[in-house]
Amino acid sequence: MKLHYFNFYGRAESVRMLLHHAKVPFTECPITYQDWPKIKSSGLCEFEQIPVLETDGKRLTQNKAILRYLGVQHGYTPKDPYQAYLCDSMLDSIDDVSPHFVIARKETDPRLQAAYYEKIFTQVFPRWCAAVEKRLQQNVTRKFLVGEALTIADFAFAGRHFAIVKNPQSTVGENLQKIYNQHEGLKEYEASLEQELRPYLEKRPQYPF
Repeated sequence: MKLHYFNFYGRAESVRMLLHHAKVPFTECPITYQDWPKIKSSGLCEFEQIPVLETDGKRLTQNKAILRYLGVQHGYTPKDPYQAYLCDSMLDSIDDVSPHFVIARKETDPRLQAAYYEKIFTQVFPRWCAAVEKRLQQNVTRKFLVGEALTIADFAFAGRHFAIVKNPQSTVGENLQKIYNQHEGLKEYEASLEQELRPYLEKRPQYPF
C-alpha cells in the first residue's frame, strides 16, 4: 500500500491516522512542490489531485472517499444508516470550514489576510465549534463524535484539529484553541481523542500549518 502526498499534514493526515490506528502497513511516497506539476499530469492522479492511495492493484483518489473506503474495510464506518449519515455530515462540515483557512493562509496582502483570519476567529470557527459541541451533547458519549466507537468522523476531525488547532507549529492554533476551550464537550472530546491517537501523534513528523 502506497500513499502519495506532500510532506505535510493536509488532506492525507486523516488517512494516515486511520491506517496507523488499524495497524495497516503502508509506504509514504512524498511529493515535492517541484515535482508536483509533472506528477499532476502523469496519470497517477485521476482528478489531478492528491492524496492518492495505491492498494490491491487500485488507485484511490479524493481524500474523503479514501477515508470512507478504509472505514468500511476496517470497521470505522457505522452500519446503522443514521449513524453513517452523521459521519458523512461531519466530513462535509469540515470541508465547509477548511477552505477559509486555505484562503487566509495563501493571501499575500497582510491587511486582507488579517481580515480573513478575523472572520475565521469571530464567525466561521465559533459557529462550527458550537455545532460540533451540540452533536457531542446529543451523542451517547463525548469520547466519540458518533456512537460509542471510533469512526471516520473522528479521523476526519483529528486530521484537521491536530494540524491546525493543537499543533505547536501552527501560527493560528492559540487563537483557535481559546475558542475551542469555551465548549466543555469539545474539551472532553479532545482529551479522549488525543489519548486514543497518542501512539501516532507522538511519533509523527512535525509540520507547521
